[in-house]
Amino acid sequence: MPTHLESSTPTSGHSNVKAFITHAGFNSILEACTYGVPLVTIPLFADQFSNFKRVERRGVALAVQKTELGVKKLSEALEKILKNESYSQNAKRLSNLIRKKPGKQSELVRQWIEYNYQPHCELIANDI
Repeated sequence: MPTHLESSTPTSGHSNVKAFITHAGFNSILEACTYGVPLVTIPLFADQFSNFKRVERRGVALAVQKTELGVKKLSEALEKILKNESYSQNAKRLSNLIRKKPGKQSELVRQWIEYNYQPHCELIANDI
């Protein structure tokens, strides 16, 4: 990897990362879930609200609304994530499920490209 890009490489997988503050974009959610890191989210627009709801249902995230964003609210959310061990446990459990999923990621990419994969065609049971 070019040295000028190393500083922007995802670091959620580092053992010192205990929580991830994010706008709840899909890539950030995927990165945190893959590495088993709980989230404090600040959804701003578009899919970020539904992305947050997905990880909230799984017990790995809290949200701070942009209209309430400030040092106090952000600190409270971060403290709750760090002190309540269930967020970390749920994140690690979700990470294990993601990592143990059969198949290769390259196969999923191939499906998207070759077969115009449509997520709305999946069974709702896949989201459980």
